[in-house]
Amino acid sequence: MRTNQAATCVEQVRDGHEQIQQATSALRTWWRDCRTATTPPFEELSQRILNLRDMLRSHFHDEESADHTFGMDDLPRPANNRAILLADLDQLIARLRVCHPGTDCWADAELAIDRFLGKLEDHERAELETLPDLAVEQRLPLHG
Repeated sequence: MRTNQAATCVEQVRDGHEQIQQATSALRTWWRDCRTATTPPFEELSQRILNLRDMLRSHFHDEESADHTFGMDDLPRPANNRAILLADLDQLIARLRVCHPGTDCWADAELAIDRFLGKLEDHERAELETLPDLAVEQRLPLHG
């Protein structure tokens, strides 16, 4: 029974990682296409980032559930790392909201987005590496 719970948990977290990867890839593609726009689409960019934030919040909740299921404090770093990523994203959204055509926010936004997506990808890659491979492991480190 616990193995089924663990398998479901691992699958849910892996699915979330895949969704995050697809979302960040789509954001990068859209961003690359917008870089040459005469009028920077700050409002649409803010909305896309808000959508990513909602997805991350849900995904981080699933990861924290996995931490609990496997008896691990975190996967693999402190949970506040997740909170820091969300706070970084909130700061980026706040900065984008005050940007408008005629201001010099575009270059700053570009650097901030690239930096954030890099940190997020590093975080996700590190967490994926810590998930148990249920095909290989027979006994999962479950608690309770």
